[in-house]
Amino acid sequence: MKRTVCLVLLGAGISGSVALADSIGCHVQNDAIEKIVCTYKTARKNVDRNVTFLWHSRSYPQDDRERTIVLPALHGSVYDYRYLRGRAQGVWKVVATLEEPDGSTKETEHHFLLENDRLIEEE
Repeated sequence: MKRTVCLVLLGAGISGSVALADSIGCHVQNDAIEKIVCTYKTARKNVDRNVTFLWHSRSYPQDDRERTIVLPALHGSVYDYRYLRGRAQGVWKVVATLEEPDGSTKETEHHFLLENDRLIEEE
């Protein structure tokens, strides 16, 4: 009986580690100052990698920003944020570009709408 339970638990652990597609999720966080936080998630690897976040406003390109952040080895997520106050209203596109050690890159993007200082997810 104990062996059966161990095999079932081992099988559940293996099936739970299936790699998911890279993704970006954004939300407004309020810790004294409201911020738009976007988190990039990817598969963990045993090597440091760079993730470049590009924030692009369709209505006010002067508000765009690009920032590169190190994703430490064995970590599966990294985030970037922008202060909500003063941010351009309208549609935003956030692109995360993951640079692998071999020089290859992978882009993942997310769109949201800022309206009356509220973040509304786009379908």
